[in-house]
Amino acid sequence: MGLRFVGGRFFQLGDGSDAIFPTASEIQNVVFENGQAIRNHPVSAEDFLRTGIEFVEYLADPLVIVEYRATEGHPTISCRFVARSGIFEANVARADSTLLDYGIVSNRWLALPSGATAEALDLLATLRLSDFGQISLGQYMKLGRLNWSGIMLDDRTGEAFTAASIAPLLRGEVPAGFVGRLYPYQLDGYRWLSFMTENGLGGVVADEMGLGKTIQVICLLFEAQHRSRRPNLILTPTTLLENWRRELAKFGPSLRVQVHSGKSRTGDPADLIGYDVVICSIETAVVDVALLRNIQWYLLVVDEAQNIRNPNARRTVQVKTIQRECAIAVTGTPIENRLQDLWSITDFVIPSLLGSLSQFEHRHPETISDRQKRTTR
Repeated sequence: MGLRFVGGRFFQLGDGSDAIFPTASEIQNVVFENGQAIRNHPVSAEDFLRTGIEFVEYLADPLVIVEYRATEGHPTISCRFVARSGIFEANVARADSTLLDYGIVSNRWLALPSGATAEALDLLATLRLSDFGQISLGQYMKLGRLNWSGIMLDDRTGEAFTAASIAPLLRGEVPAGFVGRLYPYQLDGYRWLSFMTENGLGGVVADEMGLGKTIQVICLLFEAQHRSRRPNLILTPTTLLENWRRELAKFGPSLRVQVHSGKSRTGDPADLIGYDVVICSIETAVVDVALLRNIQWYLLVVDEAQNIRNPNARRTVQVKTIQRECAIAVTGTPIENRLQDLWSITDFVIPSLLGSLSQFEHRHPETISDRQKRTTR
C-alpha cells in the first residue's frame, strides 16, 4: 500500500491492490487541512509533498480548448479539457474510463471546482465522444451551440473555417460508377457536399432549376456506397418520384434503389436497410414516419425542400424526426415568402445552427408575418 504518482495522477493501492484515485477535494483536505486518511486509508500531507508537486489551494477555471491544424490537406480539429490558472493550463487527468477533477502542469497541481467534471462528461455524451481529442467539423459546430454553465470555451481555430480557407480543401473527382460528366461548377458542388458530409454536416443545394442539383446528389450517393454508408433516403414530392427513379437508373445504374410507394411499400424496416437508396414521397413519409424513424439513415435528402419551409407544418415536424447522420436540402427556391423559410430548411440540415425560431425571429423581425404581428401586439 502507499501513495503513488504516475502518469500525472495520484492513486493509492488499497486492500487487494485496488487503485483508489482521490478527488481534488480529498487531496485538498489532506494537503491543506491536515487530513490523515482518504477513504479510510492512511495518508499524510508529507506523502503528497514528497512527490515534488506544488499544490495550489485556489480552484482553477475549467476550460475546453478547441484547436485546428491542417493535416494532408484536411482540417484536423481537436479539443482539450484543461484546468487553467493564470498562464498555466493543465490537461485534466484521467483514471481509466473517467475524468479526474484536477490537472498537473510544470509540477503545479490545479484543482477544478465541484461539478466541472460531470459537465465535461455530459458534453462528451452530447457529442458522442468517448474522450476529448479529435472532433469533426460537425461536432465543432455543435460544441459552439451548447449551453455552458460552469465550463468556458476557448476557440483557438481563428480564421480556419472561412470560405476562403475551406475552398482549397474541396477536392476529389467524379466517383467511380457514376455514368456521365459534370460541368466544373457541378463538380465544385459535389466536392462541397462531400466535404460537408465527411465532416458530419449537411448542406443546402440551392442552384436554380436545370443546373444539375440532382446529379450532384447522385455523386454523393455513390460516395456513400463506396464507403458502405447505407441506407440513404430521398424524400420528394409525389410528382418527382419517377423522375428520381429515372435519373438514378441513368446516372447510377449500379446503385441499389428501392421506391417506397404504392404496392412496393413495406412495414418492415429490414426490407429497406439493404438498399443504397430508398426513394419515398414526402406525403408517404408523413404517413410512414414510424417506419422511417426505425432506420438509421446515413443521408436524408429532401428534394423541393421549400415544402418544409413552414416550421409548424405537420410534414416539416415529421420529416425532422427521421434519424440521419447528414441531411441535404435540395431547392431552387430557398426563400419564397420570408426569412423564416430559410430558417426552417436550415434547421432541418443543421439543427440549431441559426438558434431557435423565437431567437431567429427576435433577431430578424421581418420573418414574422403581418398576421403574426397583429396577434402579438
